[in-house]
Amino acid sequence: MPMHLDQPINSRLVEEAGVGVEVKRTAEGSLQREEVAKVIRNVVVEKIGEGVRKKALEIRDNMKKKEDAEIDGCGEIDATL
Repeated sequence: MPMHLDQPINSRLVEEAGVGVEVKRTAEGSLQREEVAKVIRNVVVEKIGEGVRKKALEIRDNMKKKEDAEIDGCGEIDATL
């Protein structure tokens, strides 16, 4: 639930990446508990949640591989110093 500054932009990026679902706000910009509950239900119970979880795991695995490669790269740098 983005509140201010960069969070609204980041929430759209997360949704575009397929790892989150934005909770829609009222015209006044407030959140309604029914809408929050609907989004949670969609992600946890409904079919849409399968795609979100799958994409989140995919991104997690990619980040882990990148992290491991960067750590391995640091070892190579240290060995040359």
